[in-house]
Amino acid sequence: RRPPRSTPKPSSAASDVYKRQVLPSCIRHNDLFGVLPRGALCKLIDVVRLVHFRAGEPLVAEGDRCGSMFVLYSGKVRVKRCGDDGRAEATEETLQPGGSFGQPAALGIDSRSRVSARAVAPSKVYVIPQDALLASFASLPEALHAMRQHVDPGWRLTY
Repeated sequence: RRPPRSTPKPSSAASDVYKRQVLPSCIRHNDLFGVLPRGALCKLIDVVRLVHFRAGEPLVAEGDRCGSMFVLYSGKVRVKRCGDDGRAEATEETLQPGGSFGQPAALGIDSRSRVSARAVAPSKVYVIPQDALLASFASLPEALHAMRQHVDPGWRLTY
């Protein structure tokens, strides 16, 4: 019997081409993922999932249990956040494609949504669930640490 053929590892250039073809630009160029070490972006390939929302459909409500990050691929989403004490004036913005929210939830920093979000037009949104993100980066704890510090500079690793 012949030994099984080993599959050659793709070169870094080939890996970069693969990532560009599989991961959309709104994910590849998201600020959060800019802190990842070279080659780590490919860990997101099996993590992101595209979800369609109708105009008027809510994505999440402030205070809800939520463990996902949302990255707008197409359409428009209105994001609203109340003041920290609940009485302060709310802030509101309409996200365009490439905009994102929910990073603290996806990284395990918060277990509740800090915002309310609703599609104001038919929208396609990449959802990045916490459990999948953390599992995918379990072998790269330094990358998780860098992303957490990017989102919350006061965040510290605890054992």
